[in-house]
Amino acid sequence: MQQFSKEREHYDLTNADQQTDILPEDTLRQLSKSLTSIVPRNRIDHDVPDLQLSPAHGSASLNALCGFIEQCSSSSIPELRNISFTPTAWIKAFDIFLERSERHKAKPMRRLLLKITDILSKHPQDDVKRSLTEYAVSRAIGAMCTHQDIASVKPAIQALEHLIHKGVITAWEIVDFATKQSNNTPAIKDFAASSLADKEVGTTAFSDARRIKSVEKFTLDVLQWVQYPDCAPAAGRFLPSFFTSLSADHENKSTLALKERESPLWISPVKEALDGRPVLLEAFEHHILPGLLLLSPGDTGAFLSTLRLDDINRGGVGSSTNAELQLSILVAKVAADLKPSKGTGDILKTNKNMVEVPSPVIARAGHDRHITRRRDGVLIDSENLGISLLEHASSSVRMAALSLLVSSSASLKPMSRRVIHHLQICLPHFHVEANAKPRNEFIALMKKLCMRLRGATMSLLRANHAPEAPGLEDDSKSTANSESDSLEHQSSIGEDLRAHTAFRRWYLLFLIHELRPTASYQSHITALRILHTLLEGEVAGRRTLSKSDIEYFKALDENVPHGLILGPIFDLLLDPFDDVRHWAALVYEVHFQLNLVQPFASTMEEVEDEAHKARQDQQRYTAKGMIHTALLRAESKAEITGRADHADGVGRLYNLLYGFSRVLENPILWHHSNVLIVDRLISKLEEEVKIAKDDLLQAISNASLHGHLIALRYIASRPDYFVTLIASTKTGLETWREVTERIHLVCHGVWEAVRDTLCFDAPEGLELDEEEADDNDLGTKDALSFCWRALKESSSLLHAIITNKGYGPVSSDGEALKYDDYYKIGGLSFTQLAELRHRGAFSTVSNTFASCCISCAGSSDPGVVSLVKAYYYDALACMQQNASALTRRSAGMPAMITGILAAYPGSEIFNDGLLDLQAIADTPIEDLESEDARLPQVHALNCLKDIFTDARFGPSTEVHVADTLEIAASCLESHVWAIRNCGLMLFKALLRRLNGGTDMISTKVPSSHRRSSNLTYKTYPNLPGLVLKLLYNGRSLAIRSADLNGGEAHPSTDAHRIFPALEIVERSGLPAQYRSEISAAIWHHVESPDWLIREKAAKALSYVLDGRNLINEVERLLSPHCSSKNALHGRLLCLQFLLARTDIPLLTYKTLLPLINARWEDIIVNNPCPITAATYFGILADLCIFLLQNRSLVAQSVFDQHQLLNQMPFFQAEKLSRNPALALQSRGLKRCLSLKACINRLQRPLDELSQHDVDAILALDEARRNNSDESCLAILRLVPPHDLRHESDITQYADTSSPEPPKSDHGADFELAIRGYDLGVSYRESGDESSQKYLSAWVHMLTVAGLEHSELRTRVAAAHSLRGFFDGMRDANLQPRSAPQLLGVYLTLCDILVDDDEDVRDHGARTVSSLLSTVDPDHLSSTTTSLSLSPPAAKRRLLRFLEEQYRKSAAMFVELVRRLTGIDSIYRLKAHGLGDNVEDQAKYIASQLCPVAELFLEARTTQIAVFVEEKQNLYIDTVREADEWATLVVHINPDAWDPNLTMALESWAIDGLTYFLETYENSYDSGALSPTSKPEVYTLFMRVILSARVLMTRSSQSSSYAKAKENTCRALLEKLLDLGKQRLLHDLLLDHIQFILDDVLHPTHVAQTFTLMAKHR
Repeated sequence: MQQFSKEREHYDLTNADQQTDILPEDTLRQLSKSLTSIVPRNRIDHDVPDLQLSPAHGSASLNALCGFIEQCSSSSIPELRNISFTPTAWIKAFDIFLERSERHKAKPMRRLLLKITDILSKHPQDDVKRSLTEYAVSRAIGAMCTHQDIASVKPAIQALEHLIHKGVITAWEIVDFATKQSNNTPAIKDFAASSLADKEVGTTAFSDARRIKSVEKFTLDVLQWVQYPDCAPAAGRFLPSFFTSLSADHENKSTLALKERESPLWISPVKEALDGRPVLLEAFEHHILPGLLLLSPGDTGAFLSTLRLDDINRGGVGSSTNAELQLSILVAKVAADLKPSKGTGDILKTNKNMVEVPSPVIARAGHDRHITRRRDGVLIDSENLGISLLEHASSSVRMAALSLLVSSSASLKPMSRRVIHHLQICLPHFHVEANAKPRNEFIALMKKLCMRLRGATMSLLRANHAPEAPGLEDDSKSTANSESDSLEHQSSIGEDLRAHTAFRRWYLLFLIHELRPTASYQSHITALRILHTLLEGEVAGRRTLSKSDIEYFKALDENVPHGLILGPIFDLLLDPFDDVRHWAALVYEVHFQLNLVQPFASTMEEVEDEAHKARQDQQRYTAKGMIHTALLRAESKAEITGRADHADGVGRLYNLLYGFSRVLENPILWHHSNVLIVDRLISKLEEEVKIAKDDLLQAISNASLHGHLIALRYIASRPDYFVTLIASTKTGLETWREVTERIHLVCHGVWEAVRDTLCFDAPEGLELDEEEADDNDLGTKDALSFCWRALKESSSLLHAIITNKGYGPVSSDGEALKYDDYYKIGGLSFTQLAELRHRGAFSTVSNTFASCCISCAGSSDPGVVSLVKAYYYDALACMQQNASALTRRSAGMPAMITGILAAYPGSEIFNDGLLDLQAIADTPIEDLESEDARLPQVHALNCLKDIFTDARFGPSTEVHVADTLEIAASCLESHVWAIRNCGLMLFKALLRRLNGGTDMISTKVPSSHRRSSNLTYKTYPNLPGLVLKLLYNGRSLAIRSADLNGGEAHPSTDAHRIFPALEIVERSGLPAQYRSEISAAIWHHVESPDWLIREKAAKALSYVLDGRNLINEVERLLSPHCSSKNALHGRLLCLQFLLARTDIPLLTYKTLLPLINARWEDIIVNNPCPITAATYFGILADLCIFLLQNRSLVAQSVFDQHQLLNQMPFFQAEKLSRNPALALQSRGLKRCLSLKACINRLQRPLDELSQHDVDAILALDEARRNNSDESCLAILRLVPPHDLRHESDITQYADTSSPEPPKSDHGADFELAIRGYDLGVSYRESGDESSQKYLSAWVHMLTVAGLEHSELRTRVAAAHSLRGFFDGMRDANLQPRSAPQLLGVYLTLCDILVDDDEDVRDHGARTVSSLLSTVDPDHLSSTTTSLSLSPPAAKRRLLRFLEEQYRKSAAMFVELVRRLTGIDSIYRLKAHGLGDNVEDQAKYIASQLCPVAELFLEARTTQIAVFVEEKQNLYIDTVREADEWATLVVHINPDAWDPNLTMALESWAIDGLTYFLETYENSYDSGALSPTSKPEVYTLFMRVILSARVLMTRSSQSSSYAKAKENTCRALLEKLLDLGKQRLLHDLLLDHIQFILDDVLHPTHVAQTFTLMAKHR
């Protein structure tokens, strides 16, 4: 085996026939540096094969080539100088750049391009220069426009850009070259379907108009590659150079002027490229548009004139597409950043289309809008544009709008007070963003906002203290005016300064309150990350104070009370989400550093005095005490629950405590010294490990092993661990060594305790002692969880020891650990990988083992280095020993091998190891008849699979890919299932590696247009033969099986061979070698009896059919001469896949329709096979869909020739259940009938269809295609309400003629969805009793559907029904009203907006947008024509609507009190069941007010389960909801307050406050991690406090009894505030109480400040 590995050469893996000598890397480097002394003596006339060199070797060869060209070109010897100008040499160099750029580093390739471009520009012979230029341009345009060599597109664009830049060729000449090749260019559908690409352009003589079209078409060809990330930057650099060259060509001035009178040439192609492809907008924003917009200032105005800015300025944001809005924002942003050129002053005049008036750098912040005026007089206000889109439904539009308002090229530029006001309103909406990508974008923008706020505030401070400008002495009137303007200016600056500082204080307090226990994950993580940025900036700013900084911090005065942030931070250290805990710990550390920083110094030279040091010691002591208290409670909680998040919280608190401990000579308590903290941890671990080894069930029940392991890991990971540890003891090094030895013993003890459980062959089947398990209420799941987590944390601890450079004393060789440490850690990890059978345990242990091997390999101790080789030989021996113990993934053996090889990537050891594995995998299989059969090949194949999928080994394994493909392919032919299975997994891993990390291929994009694929036949010349071998063997077996048995034997064996081969063909097309043979084999497999093989072969065939002869290919597929029904089905499948290709022009689709219709008789009428009929119906439907998408009138005639379509039989359910093939036919038929009905229902030409109509039809068809319950859910999500009535799948379950709900849940959901639109159309406020009865029943159904535990389909149906109701009212020309019957509708809509499902919330937001867009403008402060709101913004506006419309509603008051006090929605249903009498409903709600004492005891109950059931709704924030309802109650007219319910609310609130006082007067159970940190307890406190706030803010005309109750509430709140400060009640609760009391005492003052309570209004 070793001899086998030594004989094989690496560079022979891709081309066994090569005989070229490869120069070593060092020789190439020397050659590139000293070419003047090295002259080549041998002339190279043959082509050098495309060798697979390492990246460094390839770079050295390219640098040598560039150096050779440079030296030759500058040589004084004519013979040498002429070498660089030789056409053959230049062409070879250009081909190297074009063909090999993708596989080599960018820097040497760019150097090569610069050299060959420079040589071409200086070529002495004009005719040769011209011919070389033509060759280069032809090759580049061919790669870009013909799509024949995809890998050359990026270098082709780069080459053209350099040729233009050097003046070798002009842009018009490039256009001429491109036009000459256009007739033979198959276009990509996304761009070819556009009007520009369909224009025919001449090839010799051009008119001006045709040349303009040629430029636009070429630009479109370039823009098609922007969708690929690697090509977008190159295209962005090329296009500005291209259009600059167009403008500079004086010979074509007349042609250019023809177009420039309308708009710049690039605008039309850009809009065409972006049309319907919003996914490309980000790439255009970063790479394309900035360069194009800066070509000429007039281009910005011209581009703006093509957008619908007039509608946006009028508020009609809902009528514009997201792409149009994003484009408008982007262009406005670029226009705002354009700076006046030198000498133009403050007014930049561009062309006739636009005049830009930028504001001064330091201007009056209240009037610094950036306004652009178009020629037609319409103002383009970038500030108004950004504000109007801050609440848009699209997250991308919202982020772009926020970026427009926040970002500025001038960091000192203040923001206007109008912007600050709207940011205060809208920023809370961004904090609940559900998706991670826009959330991260928002956090990045907030970092910019923090920097701008600081810069703007300092700028305003300087301007506020600047002396007044002197007046003009010769004009007293002018002087007086100047003084008046100066005073006004100073006053404005003062107001702006106060606005900026107040906004910053508000935002900081808002962020802290976002850390409340009831907030969602989105709110927590967003607030923590922004808080960290804010506090970190303040720490850095206070440490380097300048004079202006001191004034800034004094003016800001934003020191937060110490406890206000610490309490919430401690709560979040035990949060269920790991990243929340991580950021909470970081925020705590930064906040503590901020408190230790010296306060404002009077001078820059002032140093820290003794008082400051004493203050720091006090701060540290206080923090340590708080952490210690929180730690004890967290340990107690973790021991009870055993939850992973609680254990991690314990670990983080220990780490914080360790960091804040100081070195004390005589520490009194264990938490006063770092050594004592570590000693306590290890002592506890030793006790817990002993318990686990003796009795695992007792350890699971009582020990908090995981938390202490995590704590020790965090402490051992600290960079200052060794320094801080030895500093607190006199015997530092000995103590450290003792601690390390004890850690090793603990980790070995953990392994001994969990080994039996995790090394069981099937850990999930492990059985515990039933009696002991029942006594402890434990099961197998608990045991596995405990053991896996214990092993994970112990291994992570060892990983931290290995990787932390600061863990131990650094010796002269830079190493902290010695041989014994590596031996123990590596040996333990190796043993664990060899014996473990629990899959989840491999990942952590493998990381530890790999880190150990890497550290050993880098050691200077030969003994430590030898450990890696010992592990390698032990791993090979383990592979042989376990050859009969087979699993699908070989347990931990692949992790062993990858960990060892990770120490030597790309080295000789790595190559030898991989060759050894290949030799084992390629070993012939021995006799398997014996019971002890041995298959080490399985382990080797699994190891190879992991190696080739590991990103660390990417470059190192490149030279071994071809051989491994051969091995994997040979394994697919094995008669042993285990070998075939592992070979298939290896083959898939190799394909995934070569194809950009994706397993499957999209049916929408042809593989020949996918740039993510590196799998090319040129790179791997053995692939064609391999593909042919797999397809041919499979084919021969199929023929042989059919001949012998009349059917196919071992179809799974065939699939193992054929599928990988077909995957390669899908990815890379047909190779030139064996092209006809492979094509014939694929045609054969299209007719396979196996459906899966037939379908896969049909898909592959559809990708390789010639698009230029598509008609002939379709005629062949539809040929009536088929050998079998399987053959017909396969050909129809191929045709269906062919229609899904994106490179087929629209004209071809129109031509295909008669060919497909001609087979109706043969396939449908005269063919009894339902499977082929179903496929044929699918082809018709797909063809119709494509024509609809392109607004083709032909779509209306797709089904016209099929008059028998409506007469096709539908089969009964009983018959369909017996024959699934009939169900397929029925589904396809329903698709066709549904599309035909939709087209007929539109009753207008297809070219007049709106995008909404087409989207609705597509949604219907997609739902019909997937005929299941999920399809019905898709229909409810996507189909407009007025179209839902025509869907038979929905209407068959629904009966809208009865007000009673149907019996089945399925029918109830669909009836609810349909009933909304019908009620909206027929609704009248003064209708008859039957109409009111229907409406009441519908509201009842909505309320039931809105319950938290309702199924998703039910909630979607409710959202759809609400949308349908208001759409029906709009279609009936009815405006939303404030009728009492509609109150339940609006309140249910509020519930929809806080649903857990994002799509449901979006559906509700669209309903609110439609509702408020049609409201009478007199009822709202702002007028809109069309809105598009996000769910939080829709909720805010809907609450304002309810406040204005139902201010005097008694029913509204009852419902608000129910929601404020937290009474369940089910009682609302029971209250409505009492009738329409509001008094009876109020009495019933009052009777359901449960005493606060009972609610408090229930809320503080601790859950002890390890696996806690997740809440149904993770989005809703109960405290925010209660705050909103309380705010609405305050604005209800006092006459609408029900007396009985008001008295009940008073009693409930006063009794609750009294109970809280009594409870905390006799208890000290408060502070960090107290019961008030529990979300349920915190919510109860807030409900009582907010109820007291409602009672205290009643009208001033209240009775004496009401005023007495108000005084009682105020007195109780004051007592609770004082007691809470003494008992350390939750800080955010105390802050709420303080705000309420201040609001009552000083309502005007509080109303003028930015406070938390104002954020929702």
